[in-house]
Amino acid sequence: MKTIIMIIFTGILLMAQEEILSDVNQKGQKEKAYNLDKIYSVSSLKDKKYLSGEKISQEMIQDNPNGNGDITSLLRILPNVQFDNKQLSSQTAGEIDPANISISGGLYYQNLFLLDGAGINNDLNPIGTTNPTTPTSLLGRSQGMNIDTSLLGSIKVLDSNISASYGGFSGGVVEAETKRPTKKFSAKISQQISQGDFNGFSLTKYHINEKSQDAFINSTSANSQPKFIKYITRASLESKINEKSGVIASFSANQSFIPLKSYAQGQINQIIGDKTTKTQKRLNYNAFIKGYYDILSNLVLEASYTFAPQYNEYFIVNTKDSDFYLKSGGHQANLKSIWDNTIGNFTAILNFGYLENSRTGSAQNMKGWRYSTDKNWNVNGSNNEGGYGNVSSKQINLNLKLVQEFDTIKYKKWLNKFSVGTESGFVYADYHRLGDTIFSGSAFTKPLKTGETCLVGDEYCSNGVVDTSLMNASLKKIWENNNGQYMYRSTLYKQGLIAVNNFTLALFIEDDMSFLLGKGGMIESKIGLRSDFDTFMSKTTFAPRFSIKYITPVKKDYQTSFVFGANRYYGRNIFNYALLDGRSSLEYTLIKSSYNQSWSEATATQNKNDTNFKKIRVPYSDELMGGIQQNISMFSISAKYIHRFGRDEVRRACKDSQGNISTLSCASNSKLTQDLHYVYTNEGKSDTDIVTLSIQNDQFIGLNWFKNYFLFAFDFTNIKRNYADYNENLTQGELDNQYISYNGKIMRYADRPASNFVRPFTIRLNTTHHFYFWRTKWLVNNFFRYRSAYNTMISVGNKFQDSVIIDGVLTQVPTFKTYRVRDAFTWDMRIGFEVDMYRKNTLFVNLDIFNLLDTKNIAITSLSYGSAGLSATPVYEIGRSFYIEVGYKY
Repeated sequence: MKTIIMIIFTGILLMAQEEILSDVNQKGQKEKAYNLDKIYSVSSLKDKKYLSGEKISQEMIQDNPNGNGDITSLLRILPNVQFDNKQLSSQTAGEIDPANISISGGLYYQNLFLLDGAGINNDLNPIGTTNPTTPTSLLGRSQGMNIDTSLLGSIKVLDSNISASYGGFSGGVVEAETKRPTKKFSAKISQQISQGDFNGFSLTKYHINEKSQDAFINSTSANSQPKFIKYITRASLESKINEKSGVIASFSANQSFIPLKSYAQGQINQIIGDKTTKTQKRLNYNAFIKGYYDILSNLVLEASYTFAPQYNEYFIVNTKDSDFYLKSGGHQANLKSIWDNTIGNFTAILNFGYLENSRTGSAQNMKGWRYSTDKNWNVNGSNNEGGYGNVSSKQINLNLKLVQEFDTIKYKKWLNKFSVGTESGFVYADYHRLGDTIFSGSAFTKPLKTGETCLVGDEYCSNGVVDTSLMNASLKKIWENNNGQYMYRSTLYKQGLIAVNNFTLALFIEDDMSFLLGKGGMIESKIGLRSDFDTFMSKTTFAPRFSIKYITPVKKDYQTSFVFGANRYYGRNIFNYALLDGRSSLEYTLIKSSYNQSWSEATATQNKNDTNFKKIRVPYSDELMGGIQQNISMFSISAKYIHRFGRDEVRRACKDSQGNISTLSCASNSKLTQDLHYVYTNEGKSDTDIVTLSIQNDQFIGLNWFKNYFLFAFDFTNIKRNYADYNENLTQGELDNQYISYNGKIMRYADRPASNFVRPFTIRLNTTHHFYFWRTKWLVNNFFRYRSAYNTMISVGNKFQDSVIIDGVLTQVPTFKTYRVRDAFTWDMRIGFEVDMYRKNTLFVNLDIFNLLDTKNIAITSLSYGSAGLSATPVYEIGRSFYIEVGYKY
């Protein structure tokens, strides 16, 4: 592996050297049709001078392989972006959801995602559940809208020294800007396809553990997808109507179809009105329109609307009539005005957003029967039918942001630019079960006796004679001579609404100063303060931001800059904390006393409310940052060190009425647990150290007909966190920061390394090459990524825990063992071709190849520990896969 990397790096450096010489010889010649020197410029990033982050331009978006076309997949080329270990799993190659990412060691749900300056975070329940088929919980993700990158003009990622104009994050900021019309008239349409088939012709190579292959081939679960096909259709129109106005519109449809077994092997006798194989669907749509109008020479109005719904279709295994959709995404409308006034520049942004996380199309009730003459589609198990009912969960935002940037003040060798702004908003969030749902299984059925017959219209009673041939002796005695079956016990999920409102207000002020020191160079500094208040937690926060930079007094092409920053960032509190309060009390246990009794007449016992929501502090992260930036001709080199102290972070605990942490289950309804409730606390904390290095050329290298761009990036990340996410239960030992044994080493609990988003270091190399010949344009993009090995951990049971001497006493301590996940290398490539057919009518083809070398990399590992020691079942990343796009543009 190391030899391959060295060969690649050596070849790239030799090519760069030759092209630098060629460029020097050709200096002074004019650019041809493509203005390539502007394509990869990142100097327009507002906070670039303080090493705040990077910007991906529209051309970079178009030139890099991007698979499903989502925002976060493209961010893999940038340093300091860590991905969920599950992102590239071979077992779920048919999924289209954007990956969860960590920036600067922050939690993936504590990043701020912006689309045209407006937030698109899902704050309903971003971690959701891993199981799509649960009665009450729903899947979740951090991005509320899955935006296709074909809509975008640029993507900014801010990871340090972030301006006071941004709030509501403790990780990083991902800001996507949609395209703006620039041409008199332009149109584009394309179709992209990829597919996979573990047993047949496949554009995707699967890597599946040998022990798991049979189960994978006959999968009944969305967690294992042996076959899929994806289509991505994109179309756009733009017109700059005149010098004062323009409009752009686009549409994309990302569709994935995943056939799965709907019943487990050996479970089926015959199917009545159902299929043994069903095709799950993932359907994501983006419809977008944007226009601008220059009302006056100094006043611009811009409006846009995005509709981005996603429909994921699932079924419940071994269950008839169980299909349903999980609906996410929604609407966003923006109105933006920019006024160049006598004192500076005034910007106003009004935004309306509607995000959804709902279950639709589900059967209202779930019933499980014993095998009988009419309930006979599953001879070896429960004959289930139905679903868990429809649930709506939505988030409605209305926000207004006003910013006044004042003209630069000049006084001798001092320059000063001052800005002030405010944000105000209203958020409504809810969880709404749309109707009563009754759930009963075969374990809660009783036999109809002689003379007993189901009442007309009673769907929880069946006159079909139950088969006793497979029953044990005790059950046979109960069910002999039965006249059918009826359900005597069930769980009622009652219709109900839980809602929360949140008013937000933010004020921020920022002063950007420059001091010209003549032959001593220049000092630039940015001092800011942001204050946020919301009614959800009724807390006011103050976040100071400070950055300073010294620039050496040499020619710009060879300048050195030293940067330092000290900043505080406050995150968000998730609405799920409050939306869980009262949800469990919508559940009732119903018990009938006879077969002819209705559920409304049954004895009803209400479940306890297992969650108490109380206002808590807002989590925050303090940052110290130091960096250096060096220009060497057309190359720029940036290196920085970031340290983050994460404090008051939110996690869950099970507590009694006196506030003591309990080891019992808060969800239980037994007498022992009646006084126990889940609460959310600020006991989470983290410490992160990050080192990043990037080298890139700010202008293309090469001749007019052959241009090259290189981006090399390295990052090292060390994260210590005392929890995984806000739903991980806190124990008393963790609260006391107890001693633990970690792979034989004694340490405090809080000093454990994190177990996800934790590749210690990553090396990235992105190369882009443009060739021009006659009427054709060729593109070759290579992305090489090396990710280091890391340790994943498992908690060892009491029987196998280590004992150590603490304060002179031999004490058994919680014990964790580690499994070393080996390093990973991938080479992704895009090959593009364009030909001008006639008068700007252009045909284009893009071939994306992921994991070109078909490297077998481990994604995640299932661990267990027993008397034989540690055993591991690895899940591998996707092997070599192809995406093919064909299109036309004018």
